[in-house]
Amino acid sequence: MSRCFAKMRLGFALSLTCLAGCEWLVGVDSKSDLSPPDDASGGSAVGASGSGGVAGMSSGGNGSSSGRGGSGGKDGSGGTSDASSAGATGGAGGVGATGGAGGVGATGGTSGVGATGGTSGAGGTSGVGATGGTSGVGASGGADDGPPDAPPPLGECPREFDVSAYGGDPTWITVGSDGNVWFSKYPARRLTRITPSGDVTDLGPTELYPWDIAAGPDGALWYASVYVLMPSRGAIGRMTTGGQLKEYALDGLPNQVSRGPDGNVWFTYSDSKRVGKITPVGEVTNYDMPASAGPYGEPGVITTGPDGNLWFTVQHTGSDIGVDDHVVRMTTGGEMTVFQLPRTNPTNNPGVIVAGPDGALWFAEGARGVGRITTDGDYSEFPAGRTGLYVSVAFARDGQLWITDFEGNRIGRMSRSGVYVWIPLPHIDSKPNDIVLGPDGNLWFTERHPYQSSGQGNRIGRMHPACGN
Repeated sequence: MSRCFAKMRLGFALSLTCLAGCEWLVGVDSKSDLSPPDDASGGSAVGASGSGGVAGMSSGGNGSSSGRGGSGGKDGSGGTSDASSAGATGGAGGVGATGGAGGVGATGGTSGVGATGGTSGAGGTSGVGATGGTSGVGASGGADDGPPDAPPPLGECPREFDVSAYGGDPTWITVGSDGNVWFSKYPARRLTRITPSGDVTDLGPTELYPWDIAAGPDGALWYASVYVLMPSRGAIGRMTTGGQLKEYALDGLPNQVSRGPDGNVWFTYSDSKRVGKITPVGEVTNYDMPASAGPYGEPGVITTGPDGNLWFTVQHTGSDIGVDDHVVRMTTGGEMTVFQLPRTNPTNNPGVIVAGPDGALWFAEGARGVGRITTDGDYSEFPAGRTGLYVSVAFARDGQLWITDFEGNRIGRMSRSGVYVWIPLPHIDSKPNDIVLGPDGNLWFTERHPYQSSGQGNRIGRMHPACGN
């Protein structure tokens, strides 16, 4: 149970057959709502143990509405309803040097995130920045320690959608530039779109098997693509929101991908101690991890930090338990600083890492709970109070942290004072894996159906942020 999610992928692939022919623009539309009727109650909430205060979050207000990579998740996807491509000048949901509506940049515009706030910008109204303004999250400003008191809508804790076409197994999830949620179906060789209302479209097949997925700086979806049977192959793939595919071959197997602060896509390798960068036109540069990362450390999830650097987790792969559990800070020039995590039992096994609204990095910790590290390397931990397999984290707009428990069949919400509330999923053994802040302000997550498991997944879940009240 304590083995981290990144080690699961090899087992799943053993049941895969040879590659099929490429149908580059195949789309299947469907919509299947598996949730109880609106007169039924959602999942009941079970409170676990609280764990101290969250340093650096006692001041400030609600988080921004950015997705994975701002203060919502790992790959920089926008969490607002605005959506457009990213470029040198940030548009709605864009990433650039100058933040526009939903942009991420040095100068915040409307709903921007940056050092200087404008209207709804970073450090301004509802912004996230060094100096918090009205409802801002930063050095100053006030906030409640919890979500709104109003109860969630009936049937939204969670609402689930069937995505079992082509064999299903939804794996990793992101928010696209088109304002929809996207996820990978690893064994099915599909990238799949689900609208905020639940309409599902499968696109593909991909050439290899898609693993992690991220919204790129050019408005396309970028993904790690692998074939692990011998001879193994790896690629970084790019797909437009219209379904046009291209894969760029690598000399190794990619693991996780993320949009970087420099307009490129960054990724980690699962078969070597390297981090790679790929430009929008497919040029690849690799960087070796330093010896201080240890002989058994494997790079995991990568994201952009609030300091403009890249951050990624490193998990141990050897028998010397926990010795190579690290978090690494990396400049876009390739300079790496390794921060050793404490040796614990069970081990930290750091997984998905995201930038928080407090200016720190937050990450799932295998069987333990949630970890937090500042950009200077100061580490703190928030134990979940019960052994599970904690895989992914994402921030909601109200600053609450949400977490998946793959083995515990539950989704957790952690307040800024470290108190957990757990929401069990309605179907047994659903295997919740990855989670992201959606364009509608809800939390969206994958429920896996691995071939070598009794998992009853093959669904996408949508959780209202007030669930558990």
